[in-house]
Amino acid sequence: MASDKKISQKETAMRLQQQTYTLEKQLGQKLYSIEEIGEIIPGVVLIDDFIQKSNDYMNNAGCNVLRHTSEELNLMGDKYFTEFFVPSEISQIFRMARELILSGDGSRVNCFYQRLRPDQDSPFEWYHMTTKLFTEGEKDSGLFRKMIMVGTKVTDMNINSNKFNRILEENEFAARNYHRFSRLTKREKEILALLAQGYRVKDIAEKLFVSESTVNQHRKNIGHKLEIKNVTQIVKYALAFDLI
Repeated sequence: MASDKKISQKETAMRLQQQTYTLEKQLGQKLYSIEEIGEIIPGVVLIDDFIQKSNDYMNNAGCNVLRHTSEELNLMGDKYFTEFFVPSEISQIFRMARELILSGDGSRVNCFYQRLRPDQDSPFEWYHMTTKLFTEGEKDSGLFRKMIMVGTKVTDMNINSNKFNRILEENEFAARNYHRFSRLTKREKEILALLAQGYRVKDIAEKLFVSESTVNQHRKNIGHKLEIKNVTQIVKYALAFDLI
């Protein structure tokens, strides 16, 4: 029984990653505003600025959990990160955020578990968090500086995932294949995009300043990870995940 529960939780976590990707994508397409998303999505929805070290947006569900208004959280500045969370976990989250910001990879979704509480007299509760770069936000020295996060209380993960899915009406291909796409490295995504645009191996090697054998190896890795065998499938992935 323990093994089945573990698999179920892993699948639910992957599903929440897929949904966070879709959420941010729909924000980018101007299908919803962040305020509209925040009101209809079950769970906590927030945008944090990891350069300025502040909370830029918190939906009502998150405000209720932390017992502060969105304006109050924003005015706290960097104190926001130390007031409600476990210090050692926040340090790890900042390291993860820095890595993601420096990568500039707008298609990557990370997930982690985090404890939070509204005040020192309350017990900590575990939340599953999914996060990706907020590509509609401001840049700092050419880098996206904000991250959008969706938090779900661990005990509510499966329930919220089902609600989330019905609300967003995800792109079927992207949702079904996100677990494969998420296995690609940043360089593999870059080469996938170039292949989809019709670049030859020689051209890609010159453009990326690598050898043709390196490009061929990446191409094999892409084919293996995505389980694809032709250019049509390459283009389909590139279009579904906004690489071209």
